[in-house]
Amino acid sequence: TREQHIRREKATSNICTAQALLANMAAMYAVYHGPEGLKRISNKVHGFTQVFKSSVESLGFKAINTTFFDTLTLDVTGAVANSWAVHASANAAAINLRRIDDKHVGVTFDESVTPAELVDLINVFATAANKSPFALSDLAEPTESAISPHLKRTSKFLPHPVFNKHHSETEMLRYINHLSSKDLSLTHS
Repeated sequence: TREQHIRREKATSNICTAQALLANMAAMYAVYHGPEGLKRISNKVHGFTQVFKSSVESLGFKAINTTFFDTLTLDVTGAVANSWAVHASANAAAINLRRIDDKHVGVTFDESVTPAELVDLINVFATAANKSPFALSDLAEPTESAISPHLKRTSKFLPHPVFNKHHSETEMLRYINHLSSKDLSLTHS
């Protein structure tokens, strides 16, 4: 539901609509995945970041940040003349990297990255450094997390039953429909 401000020439939505939409999207994401799903996603993202870090460091690149979850800043000067070589290789592979400056490149992972895309990204750096390309079989799973134990959550989260029920598309649609049926509008009253 959103508040509308009506003027003679147009109707404009209240700015709160945009914020409420983001909050609702985040809440529904948590409802759909639940605590176990969010843990699985975060472990995958962090694991891919660790694999990427160890792979590109073997090529001569250096990660600037020693503590990380899903984002790395890499110093490229140990492997290539400047970051433009890496960006040119990335552009040729249709991969976007964060431009920081002539010596640094930023890389961020999310849950949508596949193992094949991880290999493609590592090979962007291998190509820029004139090294042999990697295959999926060349990558090793990390043995432990790079996150310090004192930073890891030990308490339970999302304990409410709603976060532990609706994990299929059908269940989620039924839940959203149930919520929308509570909305009062001109069609109901």
